[in-house]
Amino acid sequence: MFPVLFAWSWDGHGQLTCAALAFAIARLVPMGKTYVMKRLNEFAALQTAIETAALGSGGYRPSEEQVTRVLQKVEGQAPNVMQQNLIRLFDNLPSLVQEEDIHIGNIPNIGKLPLVGKSIEKDSQVRHFMRSTEQTTRREAYMKSREFIWDQLYYSWYDMKEGVYHKYKWYDFIYDSSLSDFDDGVSHMARALHTIEDSFAPGHVQRRSDSGVIEDIHCWNDENKQADPAKGWPGHKALDNPTTPQSRIFFEMARIASGSLINCILTNLDQTEVTYVRTCGAEFNKHFITTFI
Repeated sequence: MFPVLFAWSWDGHGQLTCAALAFAIARLVPMGKTYVMKRLNEFAALQTAIETAALGSGGYRPSEEQVTRVLQKVEGQAPNVMQQNLIRLFDNLPSLVQEEDIHIGNIPNIGKLPLVGKSIEKDSQVRHFMRSTEQTTRREAYMKSREFIWDQLYYSWYDMKEGVYHKYKWYDFIYDSSLSDFDDGVSHMARALHTIEDSFAPGHVQRRSDSGVIEDIHCWNDENKQADPAKGWPGHKALDNPTTPQSRIFFEMARIASGSLINCILTNLDQTEVTYVRTCGAEFNKHFITTFI
């Protein structure tokens, strides 16, 4: 059942997020944001210590290794110490993005159960950038998914900034919320990235192959899930395979969009809300142009 549910296949989101992280990290470190980098390094060291104490070792090795490989390919050399710390700090982001697929709104029939799923059925596919029902218009689906992404990006920036610029209080010796605030920002980033990446999956959204402009939003129904050779429709699962010719170009578009928006958040942690909204808003709009709004 699960391979049919997961956009970009189960590991596709992980691959995309690792590549996007490498893209963002490569651009953040040269900007010389001294205080922000100092705080991120502190968070990475603290996170490693916590994970080591709890698990015997810190980090999620597969994602770290994958980001490191991509970054090394991009940079033409092994990551420096600061880049390695950033890789460690965000080592759980790819798995968080993948886990966004596992929720009640994306399990067949559960959304239709009385009392249990009735309230979520109408908008159950907002987080996957699809039309939830055949009655949902593409404009409605577009606007709701777009709003969801924008909100999650904002909360990600806000919570990370709260962590980086934590205002110390007298009781911080009991509990310092800096890292937990930052981690909340990472969770919001994962939610945003999952929907961003889904918006480039051909089984979810029809985009122009030359420009990425959104032309249609598919409905999560039997017609979408099942292949129909007569109509030239290979089915949801096939279109979510990032290795196929019809999907590969959109997978690359998703990598660029995800990386640029991660970069927007991290490079604006030292900026005001007005600056963040203006900068990230301009970048965000570039990746969500549509023909029907």
